[in-house]
Amino acid sequence: MSRLISMLAMFAVGGICEAKVTQVSLFKNGLAFVNEQVTVGGDSGQFSFVPAAAPSHGSLWVSYSPEMRLESLVAEETNVPGTTAAANMAELLRANIGKRVNIKTNDNEELEGSIRSMQVEAARPQPYAMGTPVNYQDGYNQYRGPVGPVSGMVVTIESGGQFIALAADAIRRVRFSDEPKAGPDVKSARLTGRVGKGGGDIDVSYLCKGMTWAPSYVIAIKDTDGNAPLSAKAEVMNEIADMEGVGVQLITGYPNLQFAQIFSPIAKKEDLAQFLAALGRGSSGNISNSGYGGVMSNVTRQAVYNMKMAAEQPYEPSYGQAEQGVTAEDLFFYPLKSVSLKKGQVGYFPLFTEDVAYKHLYTWEIPDKTGNRQQYNNYNDNQNRPEDAEEVWHCLKLTNNMKLPWTTAPAQIMSSGMIIGQDTLNYTPVSGDTKLKITIASSIKAQQREIQLERQRNAAQFYGNSFDLVKVKGMLSVTNYQSKAINMEITKKFSGDLKSTQPEAKADKLPAYLGDVNNRGLLVWNLKLEAGQKQELEYVYEVYVRQ
Repeated sequence: MSRLISMLAMFAVGGICEAKVTQVSLFKNGLAFVNEQVTVGGDSGQFSFVPAAAPSHGSLWVSYSPEMRLESLVAEETNVPGTTAAANMAELLRANIGKRVNIKTNDNEELEGSIRSMQVEAARPQPYAMGTPVNYQDGYNQYRGPVGPVSGMVVTIESGGQFIALAADAIRRVRFSDEPKAGPDVKSARLTGRVGKGGGDIDVSYLCKGMTWAPSYVIAIKDTDGNAPLSAKAEVMNEIADMEGVGVQLITGYPNLQFAQIFSPIAKKEDLAQFLAALGRGSSGNISNSGYGGVMSNVTRQAVYNMKMAAEQPYEPSYGQAEQGVTAEDLFFYPLKSVSLKKGQVGYFPLFTEDVAYKHLYTWEIPDKTGNRQQYNNYNDNQNRPEDAEEVWHCLKLTNNMKLPWTTAPAQIMSSGMIIGQDTLNYTPVSGDTKLKITIASSIKAQQREIQLERQRNAAQFYGNSFDLVKVKGMLSVTNYQSKAINMEITKKFSGDLKSTQPEAKADKLPAYLGDVNNRGLLVWNLKLEAGQKQELEYVYEVYVRQ
């Protein structure tokens, strides 16, 4: 199937060879590692091609057989036919310079002649394509072309030996004597090279922007602990080139790609000064240097929505077992075979459905409210601290018993065909555990308070300041109002030195900040609460407080 040149998979016409995408490896932050194959024919050994996207600095490499020996490769600017229709009259006239037209103005005057010139900038290239860069300062949107009215733009018409200039916004109608071009040419860049002998295939690989994958999960659970089907899918966004039967690798991990945000000079996106400036600041143009970040808000209230009001159980996704992936250092590559996806399309690709072990778990996380500040400075001995609203979360504890890691992605939780929650499934290695929050457990009541038992004035001097030594007693209470037993995990962060816990808690030390006078710790209780049971817990610690 023929494709337009600006789609960057070129025809072998007029000396331009087709650059066929053969394999793509996708990161989740909009970066792709692309492999292309260029077939060079003829005895001259000379060839030209346009890569599918602008390579990142230092990532473009060309490989070939020893018999072909590449002598040179030169990047040069070129114009290619545009694929998008003109956005206004000025762009349409600019695309059809030299054609004969009949023009009617807003004053109903008619003029017949040839378009000689149009004083308007050519359409801007797409942000990931080769060629002249987008000027981010001149009022153009990098995706949609010129912004705002076309007032002030002038077209010159040759009619009867005279040259007539008209304002573009004064033209009401244009009639063409033959079929016009739909839109203006696009500035691009091509690579021209020469190989030593005859023809053959050249392999080109590079890192670029313009394609990504977005994973997500769904797990269907029951009321009791056990195994549940975990299904995964990938949505692939393609904004660089048509792909037909291409092998795609979905990458899990966080590689160090220092120059990914800087265009290679061979892409002809920047001049010398712009390229050197990009090296200094770490990115080209106005490209952000941020990677894949959080795109979901924390869920504070979960509602249950009926997915299918019917007597029978709705179908859950069943995608089969996971493909055998490849591990390279700390990265994992999940394969998609024979992907066909046109430029501008988004593909939905089922990955796997596997049974994974899960447990229902209720969690109560209590932050450190003492820190290394003066939290207790204004409290008298034995004065109770005000109670805070406590949140207990109903969670799932998942164990990765598969042969591949789970990448960070949204995870939807289903029960009996209804959605009961959605959370972020964090990166989980093989044999690792992770937690998913389902909903706030309103049937589990939690309370806490801390009291000051003792205060030793001027107990120590740190950094030229006097500190009191305060002994604090914390009291926790949790009640299960459900009609079934639950497993609960309570965590409490604190600053200072632990003296005692009741019942005994697992105590871990946390890293302290430079300049802190107190240690930092974490207490963990794992409890089983029967239906209607109330459990009380206590802990005592000492903390230095600045006067």
